[in-house]
Amino acid sequence: MNRILAMHTGRTVLCGLMTLVCFSAFSEDKELLRKEQPNIRKIQEFSRKEGAILVFTLPGSPLAYVNRGVLQWLEPGPRLSKFDTGFAPAPAPNTGLIAFGGSDSEKNHYIDIYDLEKRVERQHVRIPCLPLSLGWSSNSADIAVLCQEQVLLLSASTGTEKSSRPPPTLGQQFKEGHFWNGPLQILGDRGAVLVGLSYQVPVKGEPGTWSGRSAILRISEDGVTTPVVPGDYPSLSPGGDVVAYYTDDDKLATMSATGTQQRTLCKAPRSLFYRHELMPPIVWAPAADRVIFHTWSDWEKAIGGIYVVTLETRERVTLATGTTINIIAWY
Repeated sequence: MNRILAMHTGRTVLCGLMTLVCFSAFSEDKELLRKEQPNIRKIQEFSRKEGAILVFTLPGSPLAYVNRGVLQWLEPGPRLSKFDTGFAPAPAPNTGLIAFGGSDSEKNHYIDIYDLEKRVERQHVRIPCLPLSLGWSSNSADIAVLCQEQVLLLSASTGTEKSSRPPPTLGQQFKEGHFWNGPLQILGDRGAVLVGLSYQVPVKGEPGTWSGRSAILRISEDGVTTPVVPGDYPSLSPGGDVVAYYTDDDKLATMSATGTQQRTLCKAPRSLFYRHELMPPIVWAPAADRVIFHTWSDWEKAIGGIYVVTLETRERVTLATGTTINIIAWY
């Protein structure tokens, strides 16, 4: 699946400290912004109609914040990451908070928590390891941090460390050329997490040839890693009981937090000659009745589509096409 490389090579690559900071290092792409105006207006109209807040990213620009149809660009913050980790920001469920991980030196690592509505930094938390992935609990009280050395559980309100566990133990089948491919999803109140993993397997009969695979893994409180299902980019519902994810055969699906009750919502959309690639992120509606998902339709231009799917009816509605925009939060 080509999307395995997307977090490192494509439109979802974001600076690791704070997107609103890192984008300030680039001059605004006025031509891209002009081309995206029709899609931005569609997102504004959707936000107005839903009475919702949407947060989206656009290459070369700060984070955009659409509050019930009104568009605002968030201003850059005070810090600039020199050693970014390359993963997207992690929005908290239904609170308007977003966490960013980053480093200001090879040994100084931290988590920033930003309040979108108040436009202020709520927490700046020093951590002992380079953050590879972040995730929130369903009640937004805790943040999980995946590092190479350990998995941390932090209090979002105080920044204090609540627990630390060993690094994930990977089975031999996952160890070759692996990287974590999505935000952590905290399960319940004891700190078990779900995370996606991309890895390589040798192609039978073709020496020196490798094929990309992906799996969703559960990391228990004591660091034991268990495969849940083939697939990637798990996204936990606001209630914490349903997980939306991409299957390994390019479908959007849901399952329970334990991997049961798997249900296909839709296949990747098709163009005239080929099927689009499903891309992160998957974003839940506040009521957990719909999800937004993204696709790539043109790899050279790094553009694709944004779609909304109703869980009950499986109805899919197109929100934007031919776009470089990523919606990362829906409040």
